[in-house]
Parts: sequence; C-alpha cells; structure tokens
Amino acid sequence: MTTNDESTAMARGFILGAFAGGVIAAGLVLLYAPKKGEELRSDIKQKTDKLLSDAESFVDRTRSHLSDVALDAKTKIQEEGTFVKNAVKAGVDAFQKERSRG
Repeated sequence: MTTNDESTAMARGFILGAFAGGVIAAGLVLLYAPKKGEELRSDIKQKTDKLLSDAESFVDRTRSHLSDVALDAKTKIQEEGTFVKNAVKAGVDAFQKERSRG
C-alpha cells in the first residue's frame, strides 16, 4: 500500500510523462505533416486542448480516488481505535474486578 505522498508523486510523474509525450508527438506532427501553416496550427491547438483536458480529467479522477482512499483509511483507523479503547477498558475492568475480590 502506498502513502498519499507516494501516490501524489506517482500521479505527478504520470501527468508529466503524458504531457512530455504529447509535446514530442506534436513536434513530430509539425515535422512530418504536409499541411498549410494555419491548418497545422489549428490541428496542434485542438490536440493540445484535448491533451490538457485529458490531463485535467485524470488529475480530477486521481484526486477523487485519493480522497476516497484517505476517507476509508480514516474510518478504519477510527474503528480500530474504538476497538482498542474497548479492549483496554475491558482489561481494566477485569483487573479491578479481580483486585476487589481480594
């Protein structure tokens, strides 16, 4: 299981890699596309907008997932904390009961 910092770093690395890949692909399109400049710029803008939209969507989904994971972890910790408190209380009660018996 990864921590939130590790998950965030992984998400940032993925986004950076996806963005770099998109920039490289756009550069290759420029070098090999037999289109007019205006048409080419329009295509690049559309592809860049799509890439940015996809990256934002990915970040939103990742943020939502990490929020859900954090909430689940918090709930589990609270449940375990309650269990431990009850166990300690039962132990103290049993000790006091035995102690009062003499």
